[in-house]
Amino acid sequence: MTGIAARIGSPERRARRRLLADRYGGNYLPVVCCLLLLYLLLAIADFDSSAAVAVLAILLAVLMPLGALGADVAYRQVWAGTVLSIIAAGLLAAGSLNDSDALASSGSALIVLLFLVLQFYTLRDVVRQPEVRTDTILGSVAAYLMLGLLWAYVYFILIQLDGDALAGHAGDPDPRLGEMLYFSVVTQTTLGYGDILPISGVARAIVQFEALFGQLYIAVLVAWIVGRLVSRREVLAESNGDAYADDSV
Repeated sequence: MTGIAARIGSPERRARRRLLADRYGGNYLPVVCCLLLLYLLLAIADFDSSAAVAVLAILLAVLMPLGALGADVAYRQVWAGTVLSIIAAGLLAAGSLNDSDALASSGSALIVLLFLVLQFYTLRDVVRQPEVRTDTILGSVAAYLMLGLLWAYVYFILIQLDGDALAGHAGDPDPRLGEMLYFSVVTQTTLGYGDILPISGVARAIVQFEALFGQLYIAVLVAWIVGRLVSRREVLAESNGDAYADDSV
């Protein structure tokens, strides 16, 4: 045990962890790109194909550690998120390829949990940044995209448990995750096209919560960013004014 602890805490490993933190900490561009690829894949791919299922599993397995590194969480939590995301991706892939609702629902539930944790750390990192930068905006965008995916998996679990909870999903008795993502985005942005409708009481409650969270997220985020920018300009103006006064004296 002592030897293992020594290897884990060795200077080389600490330097490697510091290098990863310096390279990816606060960098949300890879996270946003991975999320956009997920959105695109879910929109156009045919998941009867094992290749599409494999790509989805890989993207999900890569997204969690990228997001954890971007949010600058502890190294052990990055490893834990990586292992859990691989397990979740494996369950989803196995459920899709074997037509197993139990495996698909288990993987989706784990993905929802991971997205909740990742969103928390991402938003915590964003609001802790001393000023609004490009990575602040990208982190906020990443959290918003994660929110849409999170609700999509919630709807996916719901229809596995109750096939009549939603109506109009292309008349498919086994609707695709991409349709649930489409419904999630339409609900989150309050577009409300009406081609997919919540029927059960549980579905309507979930839809209401998503619509509220989606609008509150944007309202609070915009207010926070504007407040930070105004505060920063006021501080700079006061500093410049003090400097001008000192020069005049």
